[in-house]
Amino acid sequence: MLAQLIYASEASAPMQVDDIEGILNDARRKNRSLDLTGILMFDRQFFLQVIEGDPQQLSDLYARLTRDTRHKRLKILQFDAISQRSFGDWSMGFAAASNANQQVYLQHGATRLFDPYHLSAAAALAIVRTLGHSTTRDSLHSLAA
Repeated sequence: MLAQLIYASEASAPMQVDDIEGILNDARRKNRSLDLTGILMFDRQFFLQVIEGDPQQLSDLYARLTRDTRHKRLKILQFDAISQRSFGDWSMGFAAASNANQQVYLQHGATRLFDPYHLSAAAALAIVRTLGHSTTRDSLHSLAA
C-alpha cells in the first residue's frame, strides 16, 4: 500500500541556498533508505512538500518533521492512499517557487504569490507537478538571486 502526504510549513528563520541544499541532501539520503519519494518546493519563506511511500513511514516522518526547528506552522493538506507514485523517480526533487511562476499558480486556482496555506491538496499537487517537471530538479539558482 502506498500513501501520499502533502504539507505546508514556514521557515522559522531566513534560509540560504546552503541550508536548502542540506535539507535536500539529507532527505535524499534518508528517503532512499526508506523507499520514500517526493518533491520539495520553497520560496524563501514557505515550504510545500509532497512525499510518497509506506503510510507508516510517512507518519513516522511527519512526527519527526513536527520536531524540526527549521520550520513551523506545519499544516497537512492531504494524507491519502494512492495507487501509484507521482514522483517515483525522485528521492527528493526540488522546485523553486518564484514570481516567474505566477501564471502556474493562477492556472491552478491560487493567488499570484506562492502561499501553500491557501491551496487545496489538488491545487498544491498540480502546481508541484507542473513546476517539478518543467525545472531542473536540483535548481536552486532562483533562491540565490
